Amino acid sequence: MKNELTIMHEIAMEFVDEARLAKQRGDHQTTRLFFQKALSLEKIVVLGVPKGDTYRLTRSVFFRSAASLAINCACYSEAMKLIELALESKPHPAILPELKELKVLVQQQQNLTEERKEITGRLVAADLPNHQIKIQVDKNNEFLSIEVPEDLLLQIVKSYWEERITVDSIIQADGSAFLQEVKLAA
Repeated sequence: MKNELTIMHEIAMEFVDEARLAKQRGDHQTTRLFFQKALSLEKIVVLGVPKGDTYRLTRSVFFRSAASLAINCACYSEAMKLIELALESKPHPAILPELKELKVLVQQQQNLTEERKEITGRLVAADLPNHQIKIQVDKNNEFLSIEVPEDLLLQIVKSYWEERITVDSIIQADGSAFLQEVKLAA
């Protein structure tokens, strides 16, 4: 019988397959959604693997997988956190070079495509299927859509609806914004 972590990893890999199919169809929104679902599961898996030498290779492989999924989601700061956590946990020597390569890739992508930006405004809408919140920006009264991790969306909407908030976000080269942190505005 398979344990829960193995089953969750297999489900995450099924989400990856669905993401790749969606990408082939040119459906970028569905691609991102499936990669995000896979990432959410894989993070649970990697953090659930027992520490110790017995599971060192397994843990290292799952860290590599989670970091790669974060890269596919364009969540480069998340990928970097996972890679650094993996490197701190004494990864298996067979996986260490791959983790170092991923780290270099993430650093290059961060330098090319990301701009960290703090935005203050009022949370005025939520797009649940697309995992986005809309903020009416204080500076210019324009509306900005920000992608939010699926597991945080409802919590953010419940906690901050119609409130003035400050969002720390990553702005991609294509203009899309990804939530990093949210708090009530001062």
